[in-house]
Amino acid sequence: MEKLVLLPGPVMVHEDVLLRSAKQVMNHRSEEFEEILTECVELSKYLFQTDGNVAIITGSGTAAMEAAIYSLLEPGEEVVAVVNGKFGERFADIAERRGAEVRRVEFEWGKVADPERVEEALADSDAEVVTLVHNETSTTVLNPAEEIARICREYDALFVVDAISSLGGVEFRMDDWGVDVCVTGSQKVLGCPPGLALVAVNDRALEVMEEKDAGSYYLDIPKYLEYLEKDPKQTPYTPAVNAFYALHEALKRLKEEGLEARWERYRLMQRIVREGIRALGLELFVEDDEIASPTVTGVTYPEGVDDREFRGEILRDRYDVVVAGGQDHLAGEIFRIGHMGEVRIRDMITAVTCIGLGMRELGVDVDVGAAAEAMADVLSEVS
Repeated sequence: MEKLVLLPGPVMVHEDVLLRSAKQVMNHRSEEFEEILTECVELSKYLFQTDGNVAIITGSGTAAMEAAIYSLLEPGEEVVAVVNGKFGERFADIAERRGAEVRRVEFEWGKVADPERVEEALADSDAEVVTLVHNETSTTVLNPAEEIARICREYDALFVVDAISSLGGVEFRMDDWGVDVCVTGSQKVLGCPPGLALVAVNDRALEVMEEKDAGSYYLDIPKYLEYLEKDPKQTPYTPAVNAFYALHEALKRLKEEGLEARWERYRLMQRIVREGIRALGLELFVEDDEIASPTVTGVTYPEGVDDREFRGEILRDRYDVVVAGGQDHLAGEIFRIGHMGEVRIRDMITAVTCIGLGMRELGVDVDVGAAAEAMADVLSEVS
């Protein structure tokens, strides 16, 4: 039986996207591939909500993060890195590896980034770049990107956002908010197999990049944008052609559904999961609905429940449901339910029910019936 994969990436993929990726490879310097590449770039602009530039790189989301940092910063330059989870740390680590002077603005994992502290750091430094993870997957917190973008503009700092696990699943308007660089990956909300990194860059950031000595040969964003001006349009290096097929199909599906409609669907799935977990009697890692991620939900383990036994022997092997564990010091303390990719309302109901049944097997006092009622109440509000 096929398992219900509810990870915060990689995610379940629609059959049409999978089938499209199974087509035979083509010449990546051909007019035929140019058509796919061009449409992927244009549809990606809709995804980012930008009229700016989009580079598509064969690589993971981390490749997009590194491309942004290595194209924008040179050794010795200052950057303010907002850190309230694993991936905020990763942004800071990449900048340090580049040789930048990194000022970390740190918050407790599970707490939202405070824009006032970001402003204090900018006022007390010469930083010209600020990094933020919009949706901190490791802690299931949604950070206030729009508000921090306004602060960056006031201090004339370039704002670089990791929207890898949020873009397409929650409101994000790159141009309207004043985000200068935004990165994402194919393997999360877009519902594609892993393999492609997307980087959107406005003209303001591109001007800075073009003046820098890029620290990476492969992850040089201006190089990718330069090759999009060739005839035919192409990538500077051999791309994962079949991954482009999949991305093309997934982006068309997104456009057909509509961004606002998808944002609304993801919020509905979030509510179903959160209200179901609450009604079971389990504790959400992030209790405040206002800052909770719309694409992944964290649940704190009841005392005495073993992570490996629950997620592996019971949930995965007995109920065919796959969820993620905690990261770093949260390993064994929480588990995370992804509601992104090719999943629907019924999958959320199934997951919460199986979680309740699994907890009951381990002797945890949960109320599966109450969870079913709570989820039905959420659905009745929108029907």
